[in-house]
Amino acid sequence: MNLNQSSFNHLITLGAVPELKQLVLSVCHETIPPEMKFAGHIDYYNIMNNIAIPFFEKETRILKENNFFSIDKTFFKVISATPCAGRVTNNTAIYCSRYHHLSCLELLVKHD
Repeated sequence: MNLNQSSFNHLITLGAVPELKQLVLSVCHETIPPEMKFAGHIDYYNIMNNIAIPFFEKETRILKENNFFSIDKTFFKVISATPCAGRVTNNTAIYCSRYHHLSCLELLVKHD
């Protein structure tokens, strides 16, 4: 099932947002906290446990593929989601093991 923005908004209005089974994230290299980068390596374990997981545990988040979002000053992109849009729950398997470079879209989000 491929959701466009209007059908995604319709789902939210109806309160019928499906639960995500899996969420794959990419973190923006330029916004990774310095303490989570060392000797040319990124500490994805700490990014997940100290930034991403607490963010999703605070409240229900609704995401879809290709969304950009930030947690404090760290930017993420949704690489894939199963289904392609839905809410993140305690049952959602969340992965982050790659990075991307700052994009124009993230710059727009950053200044909103």
